[in-house]
Amino acid sequence: MFSTNHPCHQYTINSHAVSIFLPTIIISHIWHVYCHFLNMLNMKYYYVYILTNPGKTVLYVGITSDVCRRLKEHYNNKGKSNTFAGKYYCYKLLYLEVYNSAKDAIFREKEIKNMNRLKKEELIAQKNPKWRFIDVY
Repeated sequence: MFSTNHPCHQYTINSHAVSIFLPTIIISHIWHVYCHFLNMLNMKYYYVYILTNPGKTVLYVGITSDVCRRLKEHYNNKGKSNTFAGKYYCYKLLYLEVYNSAKDAIFREKEIKNMNRLKKEELIAQKNPKWRFIDVY
């Protein structure tokens, strides 16, 4: 999946904010290389993410150790009523944080899930002001 959007991608890696100003198409290519590299080195990172539906009316917060795989699962489950994300067509990535500790990622996921809609919108807008979809696969 390719996109011509040019969002600012900002991630938190090892407690440091990292901004990447590259077209999504390049991010997608870099992401595959990054995932492959981590797999080769057996490096483990944990990702807290926020998805939305195409109309941006529903937000879903999740955690995974494999963003590419998990986003494909969300995409394949769209429209299926047995999951929240599937039922509401949440498969578009808006926001991503990276952690090297599962404990930290779980804590952050719970923290974001406990935010009200307005706080989640503000969090997304800090790193992705135009709410552009981020393609990583």
